[in-house]
Amino acid sequence: MLKRITKRTFYCLILFILICGIGIYLFLFDMDRRSIKLSDKTISITLDNEEWTRDDVTLFVNYSKSNYHIKEYSYDGGKTWTTTNSILIDHNQKLDIVVKDINDKTYRVDYKVSNIDREGPVVLVNDNIQVSLNSKVDLKQFVTYYDDGSGLRDEVVITPKNIDTRKLGSYSFWVYTIDKLANKTVTKMNVEVVAKAPIVLAQSISLNNRNIAMVVDDEIVLIPNVLPQNTTDKRVTWISSDPDVATVDMGGQVKALKPGSATITAITSNDLKAICVVIVK
Repeated sequence: MLKRITKRTFYCLILFILICGIGIYLFLFDMDRRSIKLSDKTISITLDNEEWTRDDVTLFVNYSKSNYHIKEYSYDGGKTWTTTNSILIDHNQKLDIVVKDINDKTYRVDYKVSNIDREGPVVLVNDNIQVSLNSKVDLKQFVTYYDDGSGLRDEVVITPKNIDTRKLGSYSFWVYTIDKLANKTVTKMNVEVVAKAPIVLAQSISLNNRNIAMVVDDEIVLIPNVLPQNTTDKRVTWISSDPDVATVDMGGQVKALKPGSATITAITSNDLKAICVVIVK
């Protein structure tokens, strides 16, 4: 009797161990099956519109096999979480994307969303331009231009290049500007030759920003405001105190290159100055 009980207990114990083993195996196997193999081969990041300027676009994070086993998404490095795999973008943005599966395994990647400029430069031409008879005139002094997208590629081109001030009359010119992505802006400019044109010097200059915090590879356009509005020469020269930290082009577009600080200065033709301090992190 005792032997049969012992034998029965032994078989029950073996069966229990076998069932537990199978259960543990299935549990571990199922965990591995449900785990997502997160990598740059299985996670894709796409925009619903690859070319945009100021239009909103939606960024999608997709798992190549199935999104069913993804638990959460974060677009700020894990500070906040959401169950949606998309986010609306309305400007240049650097995202710290984290994807988490149901077993809390994560895949992390930095992703920079850069808009592709489809708009030409902004060109501002003085109104009621008058120049004196027999005077020497640089037509570019009447034009202000900048580009807040890709930046300016070349200096402004005016056709015809010169004005004949030997006789009174009105003259028309075409102003051409182009940015680094070959977007063009064409503007018409009218100039009148009069016996004696008034000279209106710039009395002040200011910028749309006085202090800017940027990160490496960021770009921003500084826009000068030269007063009074009827100033006859609105040309502005741009200078960066440290081009290794931040550069500035002829249209006031600043690009951050490395951590540090630089002062961007805008100078009028009569030496009035406005500055913007740029801190690159």
